[in-house]
Amino acid sequence: MNNIRNLNKEPDCLIATRSNCIAEENETFPMDGSRHRAMEHPYAVSTLERVLSRDPRFEGIGEKRAAALRKTFGASLHQVLSSVSMGQEGQNSRAILYEVLPEKIADTLLAVYPEMIAEMDLAQWLDEIGVDAKIAANIVKAWGAAGASSIRANPFLLVGWIGWKQVVRIARAMGMTVDDRRWQVGAVEAVLYQGLDEKHTIVRGQKLRNEINRLFQGKGDPLEAAQAALDDAGAAVWGNGLQPVGAALMEAYCADRITEIAGQSAQTDLIASQIQPHQIDEFLASFDEASKWSLTDRQREAIGMALTNRLSLLAGYAGAGKTTVLSTIADLAETYGRELHLMALSGRAAKRISEATGRPTSTIAKFLMSFSDDFIELGPESFVIIDEASMVDLPTFYRVLRRLGQGNLLLVGDPAQLPPIGFGLVFHTLIESRMVPRTFLDRVLRQADSSGIPIVAKAIRTGRMPELKSFDGRASGVSFVPCEVGDAIQCIMNVGKEITSTRGETQIISPIKAGDAGIEAINHTFSNWRGNSRDSFPDRLDIKVGDPVIWTKNDYDRNLQNGSMGRYLRRLPDGKALVDLDGQELELTQYDAEYIDLAYAISVHKAQGSQWNRVIIPVFKSRILDRSLIYTAITRAVEQIVLIGDLDSIEAGVQRAESQMRQTTLSERLIPTSRSYDSNSGFPF
Repeated sequence: MNNIRNLNKEPDCLIATRSNCIAEENETFPMDGSRHRAMEHPYAVSTLERVLSRDPRFEGIGEKRAAALRKTFGASLHQVLSSVSMGQEGQNSRAILYEVLPEKIADTLLAVYPEMIAEMDLAQWLDEIGVDAKIAANIVKAWGAAGASSIRANPFLLVGWIGWKQVVRIARAMGMTVDDRRWQVGAVEAVLYQGLDEKHTIVRGQKLRNEINRLFQGKGDPLEAAQAALDDAGAAVWGNGLQPVGAALMEAYCADRITEIAGQSAQTDLIASQIQPHQIDEFLASFDEASKWSLTDRQREAIGMALTNRLSLLAGYAGAGKTTVLSTIADLAETYGRELHLMALSGRAAKRISEATGRPTSTIAKFLMSFSDDFIELGPESFVIIDEASMVDLPTFYRVLRRLGQGNLLLVGDPAQLPPIGFGLVFHTLIESRMVPRTFLDRVLRQADSSGIPIVAKAIRTGRMPELKSFDGRASGVSFVPCEVGDAIQCIMNVGKEITSTRGETQIISPIKAGDAGIEAINHTFSNWRGNSRDSFPDRLDIKVGDPVIWTKNDYDRNLQNGSMGRYLRRLPDGKALVDLDGQELELTQYDAEYIDLAYAISVHKAQGSQWNRVIIPVFKSRILDRSLIYTAITRAVEQIVLIGDLDSIEAGVQRAESQMRQTTLSERLIPTSRSYDSNSGFPF
């Protein structure tokens, strides 16, 4: 009786919750049901409106016409559309409908509506019980008509989407009590989904018992609830903990696939033959002759490893020469008949790989989507290379492995950088497992250290506070400006004016979103400093012409990735906005308003995989400030880093290891003796 089993989707979307398959990654939905970020609208948009305006089956409706329908028919809209489309409503309502909508669009709406009545019933019910319209529309999209009756019969199926307190209020209104089996299973799933929100794939032992008991408020039996969840396939057991079923299946599949291919030689066929060691040596000798710098022994080892193993890892810190090795691997692979698929998680990271290697690249998501159009079939000649692999979460890696076929795979990344935004831990786990062939580039190269940034980065990743010189204007290296938090934005502005000579060369990266030195305050203040008389973006009064912006969702029809950055150029006569994103000019509308944000300052996670010539980083006391966060921010700059804020907070963050150690099972599953460790025979508290 849980939401993952009722979704008619392939295993890619086994965990269809607010935080995985549907919700955008720039939003969080705490267990109390509150929203971290919400769009401003002149009135509350209903779920019915949202579905009407966005579902492609309702061609031509859009937000304005959906709003007009709601204004005309009010709370009776669903009833009117149901009756008219089924031929049961009087001519008056039908005539009014045709006054609101053009004839062709009204005809389409009435033709489609009867087959969607169950979904619209669900949409209306979700509105009535107070579910946020955006979340509710995603629930309708994920469940479809088949799920409507199930959700109304068991509100705990909404646990993966809305807060526990809200689900409990609905359940109590329906007469349910804590000893109801649906309540018990829902409590366990709520705890496991909260674990996913915290990036864990398992909740173990006493913490599991305590969290279940907290939701029961001492009125239920955690052991009985856990067993009910296991019996209903609402959870999977591993050792002394429970996992969401989707996460358990993903980790099990990844472990099996890694074990299968980790020791294999690179796959070959008639076109792509096995590359011999002497061929690699000859190629690298010619490289040394043509290059200003000779490859190190470790770099040569990495190149040989990647080209002779089916699965391998290339790890390296900032300035250790990963990009040079990656480019050389690509040259060699193509020379000997390999078909390259270069990719990264973010659009900006993919663009940077393309610039470094001179080859086409894509985001991982775009690569995976190509399978649905039958563009790619991975044979033994295929060589998939994923850069910035430390950013890849468990669901993404699972999808890549499922589509790898007979292909070869190289993961390239920096294990000192932040772990993925999504749940699970792959690259860091594989680096530690020693099951997969790997080469570690841990020496900063002389030619990469001209700025001094790699030396500072090395100190930070090893937990040592580096020496930070005083800020002295536009110069290479890392410097520090002491500043009180209340003066942070003015300090940032002053520094930015001194170090920036070309638009776009400097980026502000903030570790925190809220507060006086947070992303929201910086963006709001910087935009206001430029004046409020400028034209605003449609339905976004906070974004004005000339502001830098960032796109926040993948849109492959328009070649946009989550993280694409650019600038709002001007408001067009027809009310649209002309925006430059990643070098392409696009006409955006009010329907795009929720997917675009100001980008004077961006988060460290959004910056990961990208680089700028100069970076300004405000750093003040924060519970999330740790070594990996500072290291990742520091390594986003090529020429100059300016840290602004509190020196004691920087030192405390450097000395603090990752603030959240993730609980996962992948490393345990890669140990041969653990292969049959999971069992649903019982729950071991």
